[in-house]
Amino acid sequence: MKTVGDYYNYFVSQLSGIYESNEAEQITILAFESILNFKRIDISINKSNLLESEAIKKFQIILEELLTGKPIQYVLGSAWFYGMNLVVNSNVLIPRRETEELVNWILKDTSKFNDRPKSIVDFCTGSGCIALALKNNLPTTSVVGVDVSTDALEIARLNSMKQNLEVDF
Repeated sequence: MKTVGDYYNYFVSQLSGIYESNEAEQITILAFESILNFKRIDISINKSNLLESEAIKKFQIILEELLTGKPIQYVLGSAWFYGMNLVVNSNVLIPRRETEELVNWILKDTSKFNDRPKSIVDFCTGSGCIALALKNNLPTTSVVGVDVSTDALEIARLNSMKQNLEVDF
């Protein structure tokens, strides 16, 4: 049996072969959050606790995929964007922090007007992250997400249902 601390160190060391140390640590923390619901502090507090064999199996599956170069978000099937945990897979791009800045800019710009926009169209919507973030912050605005990929639109619709936000994809 391995302890939380031992396995954390092992996971980071395995990833350090293909990622810089800070990135390897961040990815490892995301894996621990997914499997054990542990934040960084929980890993430290519980470092001497033993891991159950089922958790070790889940970590190994994740690690094997990560070692192929697959992004952690695709491995876990989710990514955070603007406070929402969204479903992602290889049919959509992984939402980025820079895109959150774009949403901030749009919301800041629209706040200058007395009337909120009546409608917004998000072209190349992918996971629907922009459309959903805008709808969440502009609930009276009609939001439409458009994409040429039916697989991407399927993910966007799933995210819309998961977030309980009415966006027309």
